Amino acid sequence: MPGWYNIASVFVMGFVLNFFWEIAHSPLYACYTDFTGHLPLVLRASLGDALYVLVVYLVFGFLKKDFYFFKTLKLKDVFVILFLGLVTATIIEWLALSSGRWAYSPAMPIMPILRIGFTPFI
Repeated sequence: MPGWYNIASVFVMGFVLNFFWEIAHSPLYACYTDFTGHLPLVLRASLGDALYVLVVYLVFGFLKKDFYFFKTLKLKDVFVILFLGLVTATIIEWLALSSGRWAYSPAMPIMPILRIGFTPFI
């Protein structure tokens, strides 16, 4: 089982990286007005993203029986994590768009087959 330091580190790193990513592509959403007005949404999205990163870390650690799996990460493991992340992102976007939780601005590049924005997918 990972220690609190590991769990906190993964969560904080996930939050910080996702915070800057959310800021970078915020103008591509219809609800974006300005940085200050959009900050509460960015913070909430970043917290959710960090929680998702932590869950992936914990689940993968349990499955591998090694919470330091990233030290010996194999190419297959990278593909599994990327695949699960892309599938999850796609499902979240489909659900949010269909429920009206958010919408894209005309500037958002759309992936034709999946019908979701490019930046949330990556």
